[in-house]
Amino acid sequence: MPRPESRSAWSARVCGAVLAPCVALAPLSARAEPPAPTVLQEAEDKAKVGDDESAMQALSEVIALDTSNVKAYQLRADVAGRLAAKYGPGAAFHAIRANDLEHVLALSPNPAQDGETMRELRTAHADATKAARQEQRRRKLLPAAMGLGVIGTGMTVASTVLLVLANTNVGNDETVHVMNVYSGSFLGVGVALVVTAVAFGVTARKQYSRDERARALFEPRYARRGIPQFGGGGLVLRF
Repeated sequence: MPRPESRSAWSARVCGAVLAPCVALAPLSARAEPPAPTVLQEAEDKAKVGDDESAMQALSEVIALDTSNVKAYQLRADVAGRLAAKYGPGAAFHAIRANDLEHVLALSPNPAQDGETMRELRTAHADATKAARQEQRRRKLLPAAMGLGVIGTGMTVASTVLLVLANTNVGNDETVHVMNVYSGSFLGVGVALVVTAVAFGVTARKQYSRDERARALFEPRYARRGIPQFGGGGLVLRF
């Protein structure tokens, strides 16, 4: 049983042991990501030179650090609009543009400009809906491509075998001619199906690549590095 005078010293040692790592790691939290104004300036510089992908990543980081930064929302809406045109149909970019315009209206009401912003918002929602339908049709091309590829390959192989057999066996000339016509027709259909399957597959693959690219651009850069986060309240440590 510790004496009363030693209990105070023992408590101080325990508190010191608990707080020392937090004090030592606090600078790491400050260095985990730069402050929002610094990143916002970086995003503006990237946007000015046409590097919209880097600007989008930086703006996503700004908004993650400061969810009430109206300027960041407005700039990211503009950048998203340009990226939607570049990566068309660009449903994800139209959607993020609409989301950011909603935040601009909510965080900074401006009667002189709200009318124009509302028109842009309605257009962004309409474009997002239209683009989402187009992109979904492209994604569905992948299973169709697989099915057509199997059928086309089977017809091509079967018609090739039939064509070889028809011309290697001695028989009635009329029969050989008929077999050549049928095998040639099947071969043409099979090749056409394979070519169509390849075209469908390429289109679907490009769409899935755009989906992945869009998700990466919307994530803050420190989140994309997979850095674990610890802490609560006002203290967040990222290593």
